[in-house]
Amino acid sequence: MTVRTSAMAQIQNAKDKKQKMKLTDSVFHTPTKWVSDFIVFHSYEPFIVLANASGALCTWNTVTQTEMASWSNGNKFGSKITSLRLLNAQDDGLVAVGSSDGVVRLWSHYWTAAPLCVSGWRAVSKLREARDGGTGAGLVVEWSQRFGYMLASGDVQYIQLWDAQAQARVQKIPTNVPSCVTSMHICPDDNGPVVAGFGNGSVCLFDPRLPSERAIVQRFEQHKNWVVTAHLQGGNQQHIVSGSKAGDILWWDTRFPGQAVRNLRAFRLKPNDSMRSMVVHNHAGILATATPNQYIKVFDIEGVLVSQMKHHTNFLGEAIGPNSCLAFHPIKPHLAAGSYDKIVSVYGPEK
Repeated sequence: MTVRTSAMAQIQNAKDKKQKMKLTDSVFHTPTKWVSDFIVFHSYEPFIVLANASGALCTWNTVTQTEMASWSNGNKFGSKITSLRLLNAQDDGLVAVGSSDGVVRLWSHYWTAAPLCVSGWRAVSKLREARDGGTGAGLVVEWSQRFGYMLASGDVQYIQLWDAQAQARVQKIPTNVPSCVTSMHICPDDNGPVVAGFGNGSVCLFDPRLPSERAIVQRFEQHKNWVVTAHLQGGNQQHIVSGSKAGDILWWDTRFPGQAVRNLRAFRLKPNDSMRSMVVHNHAGILATATPNQYIKVFDIEGVLVSQMKHHTNFLGEAIGPNSCLAFHPIKPHLAAGSYDKIVSVYGPEK
């Protein structure tokens, strides 16, 4: 049985029994050399890639709980990592690292002692300083596995589509939003639409198959704060889920433009606090959020609280620091969480 078949069977079994997917069992837990600001899972191998904003990366095997590789992205002075993606997971795959100087680098053999930079180019130019939220979005990248395109945006007012193999720009889409792009997502089961979140709270749906000047399909403006995540659900529902730093999560139905069809206040935040992370699983019908006070909340896709974890205590019972990042496995119902105390944990379904 393949990884995908096994994971999808587990998810479907929970749905058939009308069970909530509680992610409370720790399946991986390790200290790291530095704070993990970004995490990505390999779809079919037990690998996770961790990255620190300063430019350090490493790969861990979650079964053997060993570090397989550690290397530097080679960022120039003053630039930092702002985006991390894994491409072509059905083959050996590549790690795509986007930096605040607008450069994306592709790494192969990232599970070996000598990762190799096989390509690198400037995906966007003339990155401007962000006017929203105090810190810039840098370079934000997303990957379309179906078309082999890389989408690049960030502290600019356009989205560029690149043929990653040829390093050739395919399309440049103006966003028509006076703010930086903070999040992008293209549904892996669909054939093109892209949802983007912005620093001023806007959420926009683009269709790259249309001419650039008409590519923006819908625009939603109910958020009043920096959008942490905007995620397009596939299938017949065509729902967008988005969350902002203010702790509000909104559901949008692309068939009914205007007001959100559902809203949720994930956290009651104190002044100067914000919702740091939010991730949505492509298949399991769950989403996870985190705040600086160490709480991780998992909701089902209807907005019902499924589980809540205080991330985390170690074997001595000492509290681990605030959450730094979250990431879902592309297929399995597994959630990875990094902390500012240099700890990475992976949670799986309750047994």
